[in-house]
Amino acid sequence: MIKATFRNGKGSSVHNDRSYETATTKEKNEIRGTVCIYKRMTFHEAELKFYNEKFGKWLQEKNSVYERNRHKENIKTMEEIVRPNKKQKQQYEPTETILQIGKDGETIPYEVFKACINDYMKKIIEKYGKNMTILDLAIHKEESSVYHAHLRRVWYAHDKNGNLYPAKDKALEELGIELPHPEKKKDRYNNRTITQTEEERQIWYDVLLEHGIVVDRVADIDNADHLTTKEYKSLKNAQEQEIKDRERIIEQQKDKIESNHYTIEEQEDTIKRNKSRIAETEEKMEKLDKNWLGVGSIKDPVKGNGQSLDDVLGLAR
Repeated sequence: MIKATFRNGKGSSVHNDRSYETATTKEKNEIRGTVCIYKRMTFHEAELKFYNEKFGKWLQEKNSVYERNRHKENIKTMEEIVRPNKKQKQQYEPTETILQIGKDGETIPYEVFKACINDYMKKIIEKYGKNMTILDLAIHKEESSVYHAHLRRVWYAHDKNGNLYPAKDKALEELGIELPHPEKKKDRYNNRTITQTEEERQIWYDVLLEHGIVVDRVADIDNADHLTTKEYKSLKNAQEQEIKDRERIIEQQKDKIESNHYTIEEQEDTIKRNKSRIAETEEKMEKLDKNWLGVGSIKDPVKGNGQSLDDVLGLAR
């Protein structure tokens, strides 16, 4: 079983396409593949162009209101919207997702990684593309590291005047994504981003499984006393899914032994390791049951965009 990374954040377009670096530095920080919504542009130039074309009317009307109300200090340029400085509120800029499979000494070939990224992008465009556009993506491989991808995108929705503007939570609402706890008030611990992030993480894991890569879908949790009832059930379901995934891989390996480039002996060793891991996971689940059931009280935690994959999202070799 291998670890897979799926992490959201802000990131930097300049870092991702290495537009700030010298040729010598770029050799040490290798870029294996890039995708950009517009050709012959840096990532930042492309992001700024997309924002101007997609959200220009929204920003113009927003600035007009500030000017009429004599709050010119709130007027923003599109450059400040796309890349705000440290003193400005980071509200509308693109979001970034980092994807990685394995770690030092435990990874997969580049071609397999690239295929996983392409399939993942197809799935998220199909699911969220009505309110989301992928702007750019870069696959990096620093010295002594593994391949990882930086994917930048923007989520958008409609304001009261019908103008499109960058707004992830409103975009998720338009897509029909629910709060983790719909019966409770929305806050930083109960918002649609939490639901969507977990949903997309599972999409990433499912893509890897389709390519024969079994990953650890859940973190190692020994402190069951910190789980709510819902979290406990979710963890058990994830563990059970993990067992099913491994059993499925075992069957696939048996079917493909003759056509696979590995030797039969190596395949049999892999099957044995997977069976051993199934046993380990079942032991974890049993331990989790005992730990959780022994807890006196349950604690709540602290609180279609028309893009062409071939033309726009095909990773460069």
